[in-house]
Amino acid sequence: MINKLKQKIYNILRWSEKWTKTDMVYLFKGGSWFTSSEIISNLLSFGLSIAYANLLSQQTFGTYKYLLSAYGLISLVALPGIVTAVTQSVSRGYEGSLRNGFKTKMSWGFLGTAISLILATYYFFHQNLILAGGFAIIGIFIPLVDSFSIYSSFLIGKKLFKQKVICGILTNIFSVSSVIITILITNNIFILLTTYFSSLFLAHSFFYQINAKKFITNNKTDVNLITYGKSLTACQIFSNAAQYIDKILLFTMLGSAQVAIFTFASALPDRIKYIFRFTITISMPKFVNNTHEEIKKTLPKKIMIMATVIAFVILCYIVVAPLIFKYIFPQYISAILFSQIIALTSIYAIDYPIGAYLQAHKKVKELFIISSSSFILGVISMVVFIPLYGIWGAVIGLAINRLANMITSFYFLYNPIEKQGTSKHYF
Repeated sequence: MINKLKQKIYNILRWSEKWTKTDMVYLFKGGSWFTSSEIISNLLSFGLSIAYANLLSQQTFGTYKYLLSAYGLISLVALPGIVTAVTQSVSRGYEGSLRNGFKTKMSWGFLGTAISLILATYYFFHQNLILAGGFAIIGIFIPLVDSFSIYSSFLIGKKLFKQKVICGILTNIFSVSSVIITILITNNIFILLTTYFSSLFLAHSFFYQINAKKFITNNKTDVNLITYGKSLTACQIFSNAAQYIDKILLFTMLGSAQVAIFTFASALPDRIKYIFRFTITISMPKFVNNTHEEIKKTLPKKIMIMATVIAFVILCYIVVAPLIFKYIFPQYISAILFSQIIALTSIYAIDYPIGAYLQAHKKVKELFIISSSSFILGVISMVVFIPLYGIWGAVIGLAINRLANMITSFYFLYNPIEKQGTSKHYF
């Protein structure tokens, strides 16, 4: 019975390929695992948000989110592009890239430690002991958390989606449960930060060792790994920074309470885009072996299908958002309209497959232009509009950032800078 059902599903997926122009069996196998992961991750994040909303004051939570955003921004010096470079290299058979990438991220991570300790010293002498202690904790964990988490990119490169998802789910469960238990005991921000980072470090280091031992079958290394990783970092530094700069600017200009409100306004809409991030994960290993002309011919139709699904999810969220805030996050009822508008901007997730194609084919010039232009426009908008309109200024800046990202992504899908071949000189 089970085998017959599997065969029917297989036949249906193969039949649908003439309409979607996609390897639906591959998409279903990878996508089903990532969809399950996102469902569990969303439930865990939702539970954690309830704990934050009901057990922490807006001031404490806003300061906590500011420090986490600062961590995200500082950790950009640890070469985040190495993660994508490892996936790309491993998908071509260079499995030794995992350890090479780990060593590189660890060494560069200590630069983040130095920056964090400088900031901690600055705030200490300005008698802001909360931020001084927070940055000191960040400095300890930057090289540890970032380096060991690279095992995930190795599993993606080997198309071991099941293993990647299981490790991710277990890590989320361990981290979220640790933080919730801590919040129930204390609202001390130093203990919260230490719990959050140490839980991630323990989980990542454990799964790094397990997967490296089990799945590395050769020690071949890609001589271009570090160069390509640095080039990707230059591209990704803007898009990654865009995830944190809004909260940092809000904290600097308006204070911690406004950061808390904006965080809750954007938290659930952000889960919409995360649901579809699996398209990057499972597409990139496939795109490595496809030509530009093949991708340009088939990808737009897939994006249209994806856009329809995302639009439906956004519409559903806009309808239910008032009920969610009224009954679950009543302390943040003022965030409803902000959240609905931010949800509309999540349509930009349709450019994820384009990003996967550009990364797979090492189109670093295009990636750099996309990320830098959208980031600069977004930051300028926030700097101008936050003092004038408060949280609405951050929403406007976010919308401009995402619109610019979407427009430039589609432009380079049809007009790549280098149509033939891949330049070894990434810039």
